[in-house]
Amino acid sequence: MSKMRHGVRLGLIGHRGYPQHYPENSISGLVAAIEAGGTGVEFDVQLTSDLVPVLLHDADLHRTSDKQGLVMDTPWSELQGLAIGESKRFGDLFFRDRLPTLQSAVNILAGMPPIRVFVEIKEESLQRFGIATVMDTVIPIVEPLGNSCILISFNQECLTYARKKGWPNAIGWVFEDWQTDQQALALALAPEYLFTDWRTIPESLQRLWSGPWQWVLYDVTTAEVALNWASKGASFVETWAMTELRKDLAKLAR
Repeated sequence: MSKMRHGVRLGLIGHRGYPQHYPENSISGLVAAIEAGGTGVEFDVQLTSDLVPVLLHDADLHRTSDKQGLVMDTPWSELQGLAIGESKRFGDLFFRDRLPTLQSAVNILAGMPPIRVFVEIKEESLQRFGIATVMDTVIPIVEPLGNSCILISFNQECLTYARKKGWPNAIGWVFEDWQTDQQALALALAPEYLFTDWRTIPESLQRLWSGPWQWVLYDVTTAEVALNWASKGASFVETWAMTELRKDLAKLAR
């Protein structure tokens, strides 16, 4: 946790790893975010057509690779070894990075110092394969991470399903639009973490909703924004630029 003014502490989570300098949702980016001092890392999970969970934000493969098509339409045999080095952003710098399976990410993270690992289950895969199929596939794979693993999603039903199936760890609900009815939904679900985009929150808000959760705000890149929302109740921020934000916060703590 980074200590800021007036003793306020704030955890920093690598959003999709460390996308400022590494391909998003890559093993190299996750490791770099941890080594840069992150309190936690977050990554996205989609399923291939034959139900292999992989680290991928978009349903479409094209943005982070040179392959066309939807991940849910493609078997793992066609994706194994797929380059995800984001050549449009990084050229050939990360030519060795390949599309990671969830299993490979868990294997790496289980051998590193324990931190919070936020595993986001993506809506597109839930809609294609159904909540039960997706969650019954993902949960056994992440179990070796123990209580450091937190399942998160925009989809409340999949989080409720995980709890009913005996998921012993924390869950986190992600929502986009700051609306008053979201608070009632959050209270009904009672997740341990609430995620939202800080840019959707009214600046005039004096305090984030209180409840049985800790707040995580994304996408935060400046110390001023982090400090502002920490003073209003945020416990964590998700950032694309781990080292840069840590340095800025350290300056404010002096």
